[in-house]
Amino acid sequence: MADAPVPHPSFPVLAERGGTQLRTPCATVLVDTREQNPFDLSRFGGWFAGVEKKALKLGDYSIAGLEDVCVVERKDLSDLVHSLTTERAILVNRLKKMSAFPINCW
Repeated sequence: MADAPVPHPSFPVLAERGGTQLRTPCATVLVDTREQNPFDLSRFGGWFAGVEKKALKLGDYSIAGLEDVCVVERKDLSDLVHSLTTERAILVNRLKKMSAFPINCW
């Protein structure tokens, strides 16, 4: 079941501002070139314009054009334990940089 495709929404999500519907283009997901085991986004066909590998300044994933305001730092359990112990200072530094972004979703 985890590998099953995730169906594309039957109709696009439309934001409204002052009674006017705003259409946004499909985003391109960016995956950091240093990500050793990237998340497989193939199940989400149609959700994104594409997936590209790019060296990101911060984080493992972002959206093209929003690299300075939107990042995701992904950790599996072993990486999290390593980051909280051996490389704690590096993780704390990354979190400080991420906290400076305009929107924080903790």
